[in-house]
Amino acid sequence: MLLYCVRMINLIFIQFILLKSATITVYCLQKQYLKDINSHHMYRIRLRIDSTREDFLEWNKKFDKFLQISFKQPYSFGSPLKYCPEVLVFIIPNRTQISGVLMAQYRDKNKNLDDNFYICFLSVLPEYRKFGLASTLLNAIIQEAYDTDVQKVSLNVNIKNGEALRLYRKCGFLCSKYESNFYPPSQYDESDAYYMTLLTKYIRVPSLVCKTTQALVIPTEMKTASTAVCVKRTVVTINKFH
Repeated sequence: MLLYCVRMINLIFIQFILLKSATITVYCLQKQYLKDINSHHMYRIRLRIDSTREDFLEWNKKFDKFLQISFKQPYSFGSPLKYCPEVLVFIIPNRTQISGVLMAQYRDKNKNLDDNFYICFLSVLPEYRKFGLASTLLNAIIQEAYDTDVQKVSLNVNIKNGEALRLYRKCGFLCSKYESNFYPPSQYDESDAYYMTLLTKYIRVPSLVCKTTQALVIPTEMKTASTAVCVKRTVVTINKFH
């Protein structure tokens, strides 16, 4: 793991942080290099425990801006770093800009929550969506859950987001619940979502979960039940509007 503390005067570039400042600011971060995919550099990023409020606000601002661009949304995502501090990123080759990001939060069973990594955001810039970045980010958080004995990985996805659904199903996620009006009406044309989960106890080869079906052994009855729950609810919801 590498530790970088960068002193910034006026305009300094630090990976995906761009800041104009009239005063001296010290930025400290923990950056762990993981791998390269199509020359995009993948890192695990965490703020240091002694980081200041200014550090946090600036990092949060950059992640918020990326999410607005990648999701093509004009509104702010609030405080993504506060609620989703587990961050994996890809950096564009020879540049200091994010090309893809996964932000998650750990839900602790000791706080009466499911023992799982909940994926808040997974997004890649449109021009890099055929590079395998999203599946690599997703497989990385699955690997981390497996390595740390976390029981599952979970997420919500819009029922009309076909591209994302294909990715999640490819990586072994099953639909556990249909959630009506999950998204604000102003955010998407469709406001309903699937809640999808992947139980780590069914993983056989964690590094290959998103690459081959043989990396997971999920009981057939679980797959059947998952399909029945979400397909049935989808049909009922659609029929309400006819």
